[in-house]
Amino acid sequence: MKAIIDHANTELKYETVFNSIQNEWEKTELKIIPFRESLEDYVIINTEIMSNAIEENLGTLETISASEYAAHVKSDIGELI
Repeated sequence: MKAIIDHANTELKYETVFNSIQNEWEKTELKIIPFRESLEDYVIINTEIMSNAIEENLGTLETISASEYAAHVKSDIGELI
């Protein structure tokens, strides 16, 4: 019985982490500014923040997706990676 509860708790933990990452990216804004005086060309200004978040989140998602406890969210993770 304890093994089943532990398994369910780990599944919930991974699902919570996945949902947190997904929610974070839904709220993330791509910040752009016009390039020089152009109205057609833009520059992304928050690249370092986004790059760090991408690197961190990809590592977390890869770790989660490799676990047997994340079978129920693997297809959703696959859509993000």
